Amino acid sequence: KGGINNNQPKKSKSWHSRHAPKPVHGRPNVLLSRVDGGIKVRSLKNGRSICHLSLLDHVMYADINNDGTLDQLQALTTNRNFFRQKSFGSGENDKWVHQLQNQIMGEEREKQNKQNPKQNNNERNRRYPKGNGLCHIMALSGIPAREELYSAPLCDSNRDSTSKNLVELSAAPPLLVAPNHDEVIIALSNGAVSKHVAATGQKIWQGRRRDNPPTWGPKSPLAAVKQILPAVRNSPILILGETSMSMRSPLGGRLLDSTDYPTAPVLQRPTLHQLDDKNNLVIVLVTTPDAVWAYVVELQTSTTLVFRFMVGFLFVFIAFALLRNKYMGGGRRSTDP
Repeated sequence: KGGINNNQPKKSKSWHSRHAPKPVHGRPNVLLSRVDGGIKVRSLKNGRSICHLSLLDHVMYADINNDGTLDQLQALTTNRNFFRQKSFGSGENDKWVHQLQNQIMGEEREKQNKQNPKQNNNERNRRYPKGNGLCHIMALSGIPAREELYSAPLCDSNRDSTSKNLVELSAAPPLLVAPNHDEVIIALSNGAVSKHVAATGQKIWQGRRRDNPPTWGPKSPLAAVKQILPAVRNSPILILGETSMSMRSPLGGRLLDSTDYPTAPVLQRPTLHQLDDKNNLVIVLVTTPDAVWAYVVELQTSTTLVFRFMVGFLFVFIAFALLRNKYMGGGRRSTDP
């Protein structure tokens, strides 16, 4: 339990480059618009609707393994919205969720059989009802999904694995970290934040929980994970909740800063705006019933690494000079006559 399930055979990068579809260049003839529930394609000639691509909420769409196929990446929790929908079980992706549920329930029952072999099946079913135990990241290949790339757990500690904690748990939409787009950030409503390799799901780090982390409900549209300046390497990660927001380092998940909103609840999800391309000033706008609040985030390039290199070279130069005077000077000092 806790391993990564990768059902896709590995292929070399050269194979992907040869078989990836090539872009078609030509005169634009369609208009793409983001609408509720997906993307609509209209003709520029007469404005008629050509087709509609259905997209799920809280799902990230990207080619995470560079094979030329659009993939889907999502954080699954017991409190996901589609568990409450009447159509759950009839969608294209639902069968993959069912398979993951059955796998988790089978592992839990097998573990319980080893611990309490005399316990009957009814007691086990009450202890592990259907839907409990989902706290995973899942990647699917294709739209609609044709195969599962991998699934990996997000909750590792015993504190998160209880039924009560999992029922109250929800996840914000995943964030693909720029500029390389090979890593993904997952934030949970209990304050846990983790970074994973997008292509395999391997966990890179998991940030520590602090007092009063950003939280949200299962159907809250305010929960989000944003990157302050995607064009800047190692740009901080901003986590937005219903009553507060926090900023973390993308390298190790260290908490940089956090603040509560002036008044709650906010009317809409806070937005990020860069004032000038020449500087690293970003404004976070928070809209409340009585005002619009602006938070200024300034990114400063650290010179600590350069300073360490200079000090290191200085020590090496001094050590080399001392050794040269000791072994090559013949016992004479440079000031001796």
